Amino acid sequence: MFHSRNERTSRRGKLMLALVGAASLTLTACANNRVVTANRAVDWRDAHPITLVEGERTIDIFAAGAGGTVGVRQLADIRAFATEYQRSGHGPLYMAVPQANRLADKSLGSIREALMAGGVTPVRASYPTAGAPGSVAPVKLTFARLEAKVASRCGLWPSDLNGNGGTLDSWSNRPWENYGCATQQMMAAQVADPLDLVRSRPESPGDPMRRANVVLVYRQGMPTAVQYSDAAAKITAVGN
Repeated sequence: MFHSRNERTSRRGKLMLALVGAASLTLTACANNRVVTANRAVDWRDAHPITLVEGERTIDIFAAGAGGTVGVRQLADIRAFATEYQRSGHGPLYMAVPQANRLADKSLGSIREALMAGGVTPVRASYPTAGAPGSVAPVKLTFARLEAKVASRCGLWPSDLNGNGGTLDSWSNRPWENYGCATQQMMAAQVADPLDLVRSRPESPGDPMRRANVVLVYRQGMPTAVQYSDAAAKITAVGN
């Protein structure tokens, strides 16, 4: 009886050792196959940065008629162009005159008058450009300015989005290469002043008369907010 009890104890010990060994092998296999990667999420503003570059603003003025008139529409365009030059341009405003278009030379007087109406006088530099004989090449007005541009090009998808291409790209929890590129492109195209992307504008000075009036009313214990009467917001007629 004592001998059989020792055999059962021995078999039980061997079974426990086997189970522990199998568990160790399983954990080792899991440790070898599991790839632990850090979350290297890239911000889309860093992946597609907006940069300020030197650019050009150009407008084409077409002459029409024997007298070289440019029309009311183009005169308004020139005045708006002059206003834009004063706001965001730097350096001289160039006027390129095509040599082959005789009407273009006749339209210079109207173009200069429109620029003067927009506050630009005189055009600091002008130079002729070549053109095919008899062509209707336009007069080009150009000035330099800062522009906001996205350094990277949108529409690139080098990675497999569905994650079934035999890679672990979809497991890394990182944004895709093209993510946020269109947003940055639209922001760069719509910003009124590219400098607003670099620094904020200074605050305009306060109204001293309004400030003094508010302090005076506050000292009298009266409300400083603007009081609106209910009659101003009352609906007196519907459907008229």
